[in-house]
Amino acid sequence: MKMKPVSSGYADVNSIRLYHEIHGHGEPLVLIHGRLTTIGEIEGWVQPLATTRQVIAVEMQGHGRMADTDGPRRLPR
Repeated sequence: MKMKPVSSGYADVNSIRLYHEIHGHGEPLVLIHGRLTTIGEIEGWVQPLATTRQVIAVEMQGHGRMADTDGPRRLPR
């Protein structure tokens, strides 16, 4: 069963609208999915970590809810 995020939405980062979900409470931990996957496919990691941490799952360009762009693909700073 999919865990409902505490919050989710888009954040403007370096001219890119990044989709993210926040699960749990505690010390923040950022999870970035691998190539050809989405946040939904790392749910098995999110749920156990969110029992003790605030998990911030970020969707990358061209994956899941993120549109692809003509710009360079790099992690935002």
